[in-house]
Amino acid sequence: MGVYLRGKTWYIDYYYKGKRLREAVGPNKKTAQKALEIRKAEITQGKFNFAPIKHKVLFSDFAEEFIAWAYEHRKRTGARRYESSLNELLKFFGDKSLSQSSRFILKSIRKRDGSMCPALP
Repeated sequence: MGVYLRGKTWYIDYYYKGKRLREAVGPNKKTAQKALEIRKAEITQGKFNFAPIKHKVLFSDFAEEFIAWAYEHRKRTGARRYESSLNELLKFFGDKSLSQSSRFILKSIRKRDGSMCPALP
């Protein structure tokens, strides 16, 4: 457990049920130290309620950003290949979130011969 500076922001670092957690606190070291003490007390007293924030990122949004990145950082032919591949994948995953299970992905992707992957048990 500790307090550390990254850039101009102080962070606290602690463990809860074996999971390492880090939080940005602000530009003041004393505030970060106080926040860490509060977290320790909450954990000890059983009052700490860890609820991770989940950001839903759609595959279509990821694909759009990735294509823009590819055209900026890769050769044009490589970026076109990525774009072509992603356009095919968008048919299956466009409205799905990136965090959806691999089981769905395995069921949805076609084999090279055009048939669908067999259903998983």
